[in-house]
Amino acid sequence: MNEDNMLDLDFASKGIAKVKIGELTQEVIELLNIQRKPCNIVMWQERLKYTEKHKINFKNEEEYNEAIRNIPNIIKNPDYVGLHPTDGSIQYIKQIN
Repeated sequence: MNEDNMLDLDFASKGIAKVKIGELTQEVIELLNIQRKPCNIVMWQERLKYTEKHKINFKNEEEYNEAIRNIPNIIKNPDYVGLHPTDGSIQYIKQIN
């Protein structure tokens, strides 16, 4: 992440294998009633590439990039936190205009 708490989309090209994008907090663990310990949430290049399948949900690539860059802020201040209904992954959701 850079100084404005945004994800640097070029981290892999700078030789960085993974970056911390947030924390799984005790508050979220208790809210979701899951058996985990607090830990860092990280992004790595292959995961970033995986998000590209969602580009079609945005008006344009600039809007998509802005949303991805904002992932650390979404994790830090979500509107909703829940478990994905089929795979049980944790979802941090924020309405972005």
